[in-house]
Amino acid sequence: MMVRSIFMKVPVWAAVVLLLLATSPGAGAQEGEERWRGGRGASVMVRPVELTPADLEHGRRQVERMLGDRPGMAVYRREKDNKAGYVGEEDAIYQWAVQAYAGRYVGERVFWDPTEPGEGSGACHSRLEVSGLYSVQLKNATGTGRLAFEKMWSAMVFEIHNMSLGTAWLATGLGAVEGKVSAADFARSCARVEWQAIQKMSRFREEVWRPWSVAQGFTSDEDTWRWRDQEDFEKWLSHYTNPEAYPWKPYQAMYEGLRRWADFYRERFKVFAPVLPGERQD
Repeated sequence: MMVRSIFMKVPVWAAVVLLLLATSPGAGAQEGEERWRGGRGASVMVRPVELTPADLEHGRRQVERMLGDRPGMAVYRREKDNKAGYVGEEDAIYQWAVQAYAGRYVGERVFWDPTEPGEGSGACHSRLEVSGLYSVQLKNATGTGRLAFEKMWSAMVFEIHNMSLGTAWLATGLGAVEGKVSAADFARSCARVEWQAIQKMSRFREEVWRPWSVAQGFTSDEDTWRWRDQEDFEKWLSHYTNPEAYPWKPYQAMYEGLRRWADFYRERFKVFAPVLPGERQD
């Protein structure tokens, strides 16, 4: 199992939301969608990453709702004077979150979902090709201790980076739908995508979180942002030896659902393909 996790227990790519949808599909793909431009066997609609004032207003509303539903993300303790600090529009982490919800990192607006993620998961997200929109769920750790503030923020940041890897997730899902990979290989591929998201976390911490925390006098816990042996995929994955735990059990169960409803998801992936903003590194 993971030695330290931003999810308290297990990082799962929409392990509950997507698994439920994969095993019991709802309404069929919407008709009348825009035509999609294909590339290397996948159909995608490319949306510019330039954000409009309306996009940014949407992002601000989502952040305010998130902070209202998870007040532990809005208040932190300044070690320099032991007084409370409050996250506001002038803070770099607030501004980053606004742009994230506005769509800068996934090419489309992201929605805040106040629903608690499933048991054992501190965060999850839903994807375009499965539910028709991007959204983020976070476990409410408010009141569980000083680390709750940073844990919830790091979980939210991880899910945004996870969603930004849309082409990798689509390719992984299509491989399962077409039966080109085994359940074990599918689980391994999903873990690799999430490992790529982990790499993006380090850059965010160095460029955004650390400067903000120093300026505010907030003592950041580096372990909240790191995994054991995260620099090497094989070493990182080697810590997950329990076949009944992440990534094997949840993703193999998802694989079974994708195979069971292969025809449904084959068509759905054509309509709700990830929007590609390009492989952004910020």
